[in-house]
Amino acid sequence: MEQQEDRKKASSEEETEQQRLTLESKSYLPHTTIELMRKYYQTVEQCRSDGIKTLLEPKTHYLLKVLTLGENISTAEQDKITLLENRRPNPRIKLKNGIDFTFCSNNPKLQDFGNLPVGGFFDPIDLKITICCDRMSGRSQIQETVKHEMIHVYDMARFGDLSNCNVRACTEIRAYDLGGTCDDRLILSKFHSKEECVKAHALMSIVPLCGVLQGRQSIEQLFHQCYRDKSPFNQYNR
Repeated sequence: MEQQEDRKKASSEEETEQQRLTLESKSYLPHTTIELMRKYYQTVEQCRSDGIKTLLEPKTHYLLKVLTLGENISTAEQDKITLLENRRPNPRIKLKNGIDFTFCSNNPKLQDFGNLPVGGFFDPIDLKITICCDRMSGRSQIQETVKHEMIHVYDMARFGDLSNCNVRACTEIRAYDLGGTCDDRLILSKFHSKEECVKAHALMSIVPLCGVLQGRQSIEQLFHQCYRDKSPFNQYNR
């Protein structure tokens, strides 16, 4: 009876924590505000035009090349992330079908993300990234989202399945760091440091899969190793 009460209490605490995180997300994810919603792209053509320009940015272009050709993917021996066990690199994962800039309002695949303000995603079956133009407020957000999703593709190629909580925590930490989300002054102003910003965003992203308690544990356990891991940009030369 006592164990049952403990389980109910833990479940209630996690639910309360998840509700708190959801409310907090509205304050530090500026793309969910009404003001920015008014600035979302009205046409796919303009969004796609700005998207193509972002792909010409040197680091983004380099990452696109890595994912298209499948080169410079770190092996387990090269990785410094020693806390991820049972990884199975998947050489099939490449950005074979490129990036699709489109409106996502009625896209059934977004149902998997619940109420999270998802701006893009990678489909491992179609081998392409989808950018939701009706959730993009401008060129800088497109670039941030493209790089974020590209990091996920890269990590899927070297780690394999991202459904493991530790692996998911690691790739979200890297995506929010290397994608540039926490380099945005408006977003960063909500936190004491970039590290805190990355942790908060990563936690919000993995809660639907792992829950609050496991999500927080995975992020704390993996943060320093994954935050220090800048691949594939450690092989990038301008």
